[in-house]
Amino acid sequence: MKADRVRKTKFLLLTMGIAALGGCTALDTPQEKPVVQQEPADPQAGATPVTPPTPQPQALPSGTRGKLEQLIQSQRAAELRTSYNGSYGASLLFAPDTLTYYAALFQNKEFWKVVDTQDQAQAERLYRQFSDEARKLAETGLRRIRLEADYAHAEKQLAQQSGELDMLRSDLQAQREQESRINAQQAAARQEAEQLTRQRDEARERLRQLNNQIKVLEEQRSALEKQRAR
Repeated sequence: MKADRVRKTKFLLLTMGIAALGGCTALDTPQEKPVVQQEPADPQAGATPVTPPTPQPQALPSGTRGKLEQLIQSQRAAELRTSYNGSYGASLLFAPDTLTYYAALFQNKEFWKVVDTQDQAQAERLYRQFSDEARKLAETGLRRIRLEADYAHAEKQLAQQSGELDMLRSDLQAQREQESRINAQQAAARQEAEQLTRQRDEARERLRQLNNQIKVLEEQRSALEKQRAR
């Protein structure tokens, strides 16, 4: 009996030990969680700000173009020639480390075509070719710029001429109104002059008649005075 109790006790202790060991193993096993770097919480904010991940630098294009851009960024390429035609252009660059020339055609300062060679004559020829191509490609854009300038100039002149036309119309209307007022004043003055002329003639006629009456009366008075004198 005593031996059975001892075996049961040992079995129970062994079982508890295994359970405890299994629990410790489960607690110590790290779980995969996304690592998020957090900043100290703002006491006035309701949520804890999270620092966004640092953006990765944009990968450079591959090939000869990417190689040239890497050389330019590391300042290991010297610019020999560059010509601009509108938004297009051509460049000739040289990498002293490898004695390599780079002829490039670009638009809006972004490389479009790039050719590398160690032959200087070929590099010069490619640069002239790209310069001619840039000039031809830029013709449409340059023509558009000139046409836009011509259109803007024409619109400006049209606005100026329209303003001048409005001013001339206003002046002409004012002159016509002034002329109409002057004509009306002249007509009124003529009518008044004619009326005054008639009134003057009538007054002169009345004055003549009065003078005649006075003369007749004076003659009659003179005749009476002569009769009295006899």
